[in-house]
Amino acid sequence: MANKSDAETRLNKTFRLRESYFMRLKEEALVQTRDKGSRVSESDIIDEALSDYWAKLDRKKS
Repeated sequence: MANKSDAETRLNKTFRLRESYFMRLKEEALVQTRDKGSRVSESDIIDEALSDYWAKLDRKKS
């Protein structure tokens, strides 16, 4: 199995969320899992959201 680059390696981070975000995140993971037919984790959704956020910031800097 090929090694992931350091940029792709996932690390653990514990943080607090608003209750409404917590519930939406859980529900969205279930919806995407059902729609895709393969597991989508809450971490996958957070990872995608942060990637989109930082891409947006990078575009503003350009």
